Amino acid sequence: MAVLREVVAALQEPTDPGATLYLDHTSFTDNVLTQGELEVALRNLERGGYLEVEWGYGSFSITEITEKALRASGIWPDEEQVADQLLWVLEQKVQLASNSDERSRAVKVRDAFASVGRDFTVEVAAAMATRMAGL
Repeated sequence: MAVLREVVAALQEPTDPGATLYLDHTSFTDNVLTQGELEVALRNLERGGYLEVEWGYGSFSITEITEKALRASGIWPDEEQVADQLLWVLEQKVQLASNSDERSRAVKVRDAFASVGRDFTVEVAAAMATRMAGL
């Protein structure tokens, strides 16, 4: 998965609009892969559903990184982590409310999420992460 993490990290860096990102074996921080080894790794990642790659004669272009790749590389938080953060934020809103009306509203929202159960909160968190990622 080291190659996947490197590819995802490289593709997360800002580029000029419409710019094409070119990677070869020298693009990696460890720089221990030959071009052939990199191509084998990318083909395996493509077969595994992590990347979409356009292959040319002696070249390649990564056209898409899937949600599966983002999750595996740690870029995309899993729903459980997002749900935990959502519940933490709601609790912080209760604790930091500046007056009783604000606290009362925050308690109602926190308690509403708590009453529908963890599965619902995880589903909401997953939908938020998906929407924020533009998928």
